[in-house]
Amino acid sequence: MENIEDALPQIRAKLENFGCKDIYNEDETGLFYCLQADHSLATK
Repeated sequence: MENIEDALPQIRAKLENFGCKDIYNEDETGLFYCLQADHSLATK
């Protein structure tokens, strides 16, 4: 397995081919970023 510092230049080179609107940070939210939340931590 590569070290992340070794892989970053390769990742950045691949991302140069895409616009910012086409790059997503997929974490625990997955690709459901447009869905409205059904609960919140905010109080009224």
